[in-house]
Amino acid sequence: MKIISIVLIVILLIFGGFWMVRYYIIRLGKEVDKTVSKSYYFHAIKKKIVYAPMGNWFELGYTELEADPTSFKTLAEEFGKDDHSIFWKGVKQPVDFASFYIDDNIPKDNQHVYARNSTNDLLTIITSADPRTYKRFDTGVDNWDRYWFRDYQHYFYEGTKLEVDYQSFKRINNTLAVDTNFVYAIIHSHTESGITNRGVVKKVARVTGVIKAINSSYALIGNTLIISNWKNEFNSIAFDKIESLAVLDERNILINKILIHDGKIFPDVDVESLVILDRDYFKDKTSVYYDDQLIPNAQASSFEFLSDDYSRDSENVFFKTTRLPDVVAKDFKYSFATKLGTDGRNTFRDGKLVIP
Repeated sequence: MKIISIVLIVILLIFGGFWMVRYYIIRLGKEVDKTVSKSYYFHAIKKKIVYAPMGNWFELGYTELEADPTSFKTLAEEFGKDDHSIFWKGVKQPVDFASFYIDDNIPKDNQHVYARNSTNDLLTIITSADPRTYKRFDTGVDNWDRYWFRDYQHYFYEGTKLEVDYQSFKRINNTLAVDTNFVYAIIHSHTESGITNRGVVKKVARVTGVIKAINSSYALIGNTLIISNWKNEFNSIAFDKIESLAVLDERNILINKILIHDGKIFPDVDVESLVILDRDYFKDKTSVYYDDQLIPNAQASSFEFLSDDYSRDSENVFFKTTRLPDVVAKDFKYSFATKLGTDGRNTFRDGKLVIP
């Protein structure tokens, strides 16, 4: 035990010494101008400017600039300059030094507007953007306004010029827009692999009629319902006449007492007994649905959901729409910590039996 204790002490001393050395080598000094940025510092020892995002160099990194510390100034949280160069996140940028400026947090020079690029260290030119008139397009429609911009002749989403009719283009809600000729879906979603899809996509020719936003993902143009949300990129449904409309939540509405779920019609659902159970579950007095699909043989009267994917009634346990075999329903429990479901006899991961 004594040898083990000595070894542990030596390891701790070596580890602690490493971090002490690192602390003094990578050491932040005073902020260049903390009223403008908390990310640029004078190095405590070296004659260097360092960039450490919000001062958190330990987790977010640390960059020593090739900059003149005597002339360095901060322009914004991530931007700085010396007498010769412009820096973004500590990296020298290929911009016009003499005319570069930050306009409402938008980097510009006399020739170009620039976008922050998440995949590399250099700003990218926003094609066709006019720096004199380029500004935020804030209509107050939604919380995605930070992605929208316009100049005197174009609209831009996420730094990409939109091919729309400038004079008539109009955002309806979070996910839909129109111009004189077309209806557009505004895509802002995450895929299962973690990739974010963003864009404004032309979908259908615009029909005539008064435009009315129903909620953040549904709208009406005359008697035509349009939708775009994270489950259904776009759909349109034409009605002969709309006699009644009720909003249940962002994904579910009733038109003429018929359920519309994620832009799909469910004519067989009894809306008088309809219950929205959870994000992907709903039921009426006789049937239960998961993610737009009927769960075969599920008993509506005793049905309950246990997680995003597991549910049960008095006799059965289901993974999504599939009944799990040989499971005692009353004993089945799901653990969010282990992502396992079990009745104490059989255990399942992602709906598949785990073999001991």
